[in-house]
Amino acid sequence: MISIIKYITIWFLMLIPALVVNYGITGSFYTNIIYIILITWGIAVFIAILGYIETTDDSFESRYPGGPANHFAAVGADGGWLSLQPDKLVFKPHAFNFSRTEWSIDYSDIADVKPGELKNLIIVAKSGKTDTFVVNRKQKWIEDIKSRMR
Repeated sequence: MISIIKYITIWFLMLIPALVVNYGITGSFYTNIIYIILITWGIAVFIAILGYIETTDDSFESRYPGGPANHFAAVGADGGWLSLQPDKLVFKPHAFNFSRTEWSIDYSDIADVKPGELKNLIIVAKSGKTDTFVVNRKQKWIEDIKSRMR
């Protein structure tokens, strides 16, 4: 929910300079330019603060081997980082997604890992549920996951 509010707020704040240019806050051209500069600076600071708040776990990608991936969900695909942790496979979506649900599965719960079409990597759980990821070097991913399943 916070992500949707964030995007709506950013969109609204980015609309303010355009309204200032079109309708003007005061009668002076130079005063309008100053307002635009101040409002744009305020928007940049606001976005920077939101970005800092959302990246509290910024070293996640450097702590575990892995790579960028897209995780197919019921509605669409989320971009993020798929990582090979010591005991489980974890997908962390990045901040640009509306849905920021983290996904993970223990290696002991994986029944099979197989290649899909193009760059698709298919994870089949012992429960029968399948999850599909788009990754680079999918054969390397399959080898790494299978070696950890043992």
